[in-house]
Amino acid sequence: MNYTRTELQQTQFIQYLTKKECQLYQSLLNPRHISTALLLSQKQLNPFYGQFDVTLNNIDLCFGQLLPELAQMKQSGSFFSNDASITSRFKQLRESFSSLRRRRAFHYWYVREDMEDDEFCRALYDLECLEKDYNEVISSNNQQILNEKNDEL
Repeated sequence: MNYTRTELQQTQFIQYLTKKECQLYQSLLNPRHISTALLLSQKQLNPFYGQFDVTLNNIDLCFGQLLPELAQMKQSGSFFSNDASITSRFKQLRESFSSLRRRRAFHYWYVREDMEDDEFCRALYDLECLEKDYNEVISSNNQQILNEKNDEL
């Protein structure tokens, strides 16, 4: 199999980077900004992020400027986090996987490589279960936040 990387054209790359659903946090690289954003996500009731949970949060910073034309900053960083907001990505992945499966796109290639039809169904089911688990975490955390706010009042 040929797994060579295809490079995006510069305009495609900029469009991908500036998509609203691809951005979790964007600013000048300043540790204060990042810690402030994390503190705000901890304290606010936000159904998109859910309550800040240490078990679901793996943070990684990537230093370096991607494209000098994109933003004229002396330093820049990308903020990636594995928190409950990843459910939107799972939903996009599930929808695109379902559409490919409906059209049976690339199906012959996978079957020719000794992959069975049942594996497609299991993969889709596993992805749905993962999305459901994250949604349950979000709803339970938001319910706890609401209960705590009602107790404070």
